Amino acid sequence: MRIGALVALLCVAACRTRPLARLGQQGDSVDFAQLVPRDSTDSTLVIPRVITGPSVVLFWLRAADTLGNDDRADTFDDLKYYTEQVATALDASGIKLLATNADTVYDRPRWPRAHPHGRIRRRRPDGRAARLLRPAGRYHQRPTADHDLSAVQPDSSELVLTGGDVLLHEDGWRVERADVTVRDGRIAHVGLGTREAGEGTGARPQTQIRDCSGCLVMPGLIQAHVHLCQTLFRGLADDLRLEDWLVRRIWPLEVAHTEETVYWSALLGAAELLLGGTTAILDMETVRYTGAAFTALERAGIRAAAGKCLMDTHPEGAPLELAESTDRALADAETLAEQWHGAAGGRLRVCFAPRFVPSCSGPLLRAASELAERFDAQVHTHAAETIVERETVRRTTGLEEIAYLDSVGISGPRAALAHCVWVDPHETARLARQGTTVVHCPSSNLKLASGVAKIPELLAAGCRVAIGADAAPCNNRLDVFAEMRLAALIQKPRLGADALPAAQVLELATLGGARALGLDAELGSIAPGKRADLVVLDLREPHLHPVLGDPVSLVVYAARASDVRDVFVDGRPVVLGHELVTAPVEEIVREADRAAAELYRMAKLA
Repeated sequence: MRIGALVALLCVAACRTRPLARLGQQGDSVDFAQLVPRDSTDSTLVIPRVITGPSVVLFWLRAADTLGNDDRADTFDDLKYYTEQVATALDASGIKLLATNADTVYDRPRWPRAHPHGRIRRRRPDGRAARLLRPAGRYHQRPTADHDLSAVQPDSSELVLTGGDVLLHEDGWRVERADVTVRDGRIAHVGLGTREAGEGTGARPQTQIRDCSGCLVMPGLIQAHVHLCQTLFRGLADDLRLEDWLVRRIWPLEVAHTEETVYWSALLGAAELLLGGTTAILDMETVRYTGAAFTALERAGIRAAAGKCLMDTHPEGAPLELAESTDRALADAETLAEQWHGAAGGRLRVCFAPRFVPSCSGPLLRAASELAERFDAQVHTHAAETIVERETVRRTTGLEEIAYLDSVGISGPRAALAHCVWVDPHETARLARQGTTVVHCPSSNLKLASGVAKIPELLAAGCRVAIGADAAPCNNRLDVFAEMRLAALIQKPRLGADALPAAQVLELATLGGARALGLDAELGSIAPGKRADLVVLDLREPHLHPVLGDPVSLVVYAARASDVRDVFVDGRPVVLGHELVTAPVEEIVREADRAAAELYRMAKLA
């Protein structure tokens, strides 16, 4: 085996990598027979499998310790020929040649610098080394000839996720061993085989097959309350209650934002979300430069409904620069909707996002509701986050906050209200009658000492509930797995161990989120006809074993964002093999750090 390993390493060392000229560019097909005019029967190398670009050509070495001395000599002769002659020809086409005797090969290129269009390998969590060659294991049987383990082509018309367990929802969660077939961005079939009944069995020329053995294929996770404009503020506003957090840190930093800093803040947040399995978000930006955030979201490949933050009054401590005239704020929001609502093939949508009642006039709130109706969009705001907010609204409007929002049209299935920590039973019943979505943000509510929302009571009353991480400076992660686990745990000391069980929490992050975005007919579960927003969860790590228990509990209580292997949005790959493929992470991190330093300097924080 030592000789076999040496052979593989020699071959890998001899191969040169070349950054692709353009992300997703399909390389020319390679006729391996023309490149290797040798009698394959004389070779000790197994016939190679050819993969078109952006790509790698693989061939398997027989284990050296199973060969005689003569065969070993032949192996080294063949290896010399392949690496000196064939690798050069392939390299000219931007294709790598790899040799291995492992059953599964992961293509993990290492660029010497951040290439503007290449795939960049992200830093792995502790304990997971970067591995080009991974030995065979329980879940790694060698695939059949048409099971391509390389990167899925982004322009493929059909994708099949095969060999994994699939998390389905039909009057409750269940897991089934099945293949998921995706065609033209939607789920076409779930079950054994890749065709619906009545279709032919021949392979389609553009079908890409992704081996999901040892994995759980689950619906893309949805976060219904985030602030991507605040991602650059991470670590700058810790250990403050909400009102001080806003006045001393968040509002000064938002005032300092430029178009460029908003772009990098949104792109950094989107990268974190996608790598952690979040495929769709409801996002509230700041008052300016929301177009830059949309540009970042378009590039990242995430599904998003995002909105310009609407503020036309001055709550106590707010900078004058954050408030706009009512007409200006609404006109800008309308222009954004005309430009971005339905962009990127419907993946991007606009929401209308008044910040919260203390920062908005009644006419602005009413107009935001009317714009949402006109554009068939959502209204996204905060409500009843703290006692201070609750009492402020009661004092200035004469109504409870939920009743006041209802009076200006912000209620019903179009409305998503973040937090709702301080709602009484009467308001809970009102929310349920309206069909308004409450978005639970457990980490943020704890960190800002706002309180614990009574989610079990809201659900028991019939309220719609979703989940969200809120923002980097009040969380400080955008990790939906952490939010699910915490959401379940914080209710149990108060109501008992069976309060808010795992199955119910997972619904908040899938079906509940889909309802918050107004897309419950399109997202939230794996079913034919729905959009192919999918997550492949790698189940091989020790913290996910043994696998004898409930798989839903495994997802909610044990899984981590780092377990996400692949992510697809509209059937297009955005994360493959734990790596973001839509934008180079090294560039994002570098530019985000630079932008954050500039933002901090401009904000002149005390």
